[in-house]
Amino acid sequence: MKNSTFTPSTTTIKVGTTIVWTNDDSTQHSVYASGAFDDIILQPGETFSYTFKTAGSFNYVSTLQKNMIGKIIVE
Repeated sequence: MKNSTFTPSTTTIKVGTTIVWTNDDSTQHSVYASGAFDDIILQPGETFSYTFKTAGSFNYVSTLQKNMIGKIIVE
């Protein structure tokens, strides 16, 4: 999370991979992926990690900044 964007916005990973979101901005952001995890609010400098245990495509969004969207493809 930097400049109110998720970078990269799309990532392809293998089942069992852990993704870490880090808030590198000066304002709070959140990350939410329906079917994977609930809304997590991150203050500046905080991180959140999640291990994807099933294959599929997971769209995620910041519920605080609706223009922040991303996708994780788990193979």
